[in-house]
Amino acid sequence: MRRRYQIRQGESIDGGMAAARHAESTEVDVERLGRQFGRLFDDVIESALAELFSSVAEIGLGFAELRILRALGGSPPGAGGRRSMSQSDLAEAAGLSPAALQEAVSGLEGRELVASEGGTARLTEGGHEVLRELRSKRQQALTSFVKSRSQGERLRLAGALHLLDAQFDQQP
Repeated sequence: MRRRYQIRQGESIDGGMAAARHAESTEVDVERLGRQFGRLFDDVIESALAELFSSVAEIGLGFAELRILRALGGSPPGAGGRRSMSQSDLAEAAGLSPAALQEAVSGLEGRELVASEGGTARLTEGGHEVLRELRSKRQQALTSFVKSRSQGERLRLAGALHLLDAQFDQQP
């Protein structure tokens, strides 16, 4: 059974059928798809994430420091439920050289966002709070972006994301 969604008077889309046709096709113009994705990504950044980037700047975080916080915030819990990573794993996860990592970790330690000892680093409560605040602002910004789209665009976006990763709806 094909579902048909009425978007506006005179406008409708097939529920998932267009995306399914693309999924079955072996001919995808990756250059065109890359350009289209780039335009969407630029629109998301310009429309939704400018406030988030302003928040990062207000907090005084550099790109390397933000990458370290994000890497530590996503690391699995260790002993006592604390999340920590070795310096070498952290450098790899953040995409930083050991020297750049050490400089950024030192700055984060000085602001009491990261604690390091014995070759490992972990977020402090202050670091967790900064990440929670940034994630909340990111979610608000992206929700605002989605709300600014037409119902048809929302349905198409939801269908595309569903096809890309069925796990999206299960994540917080």
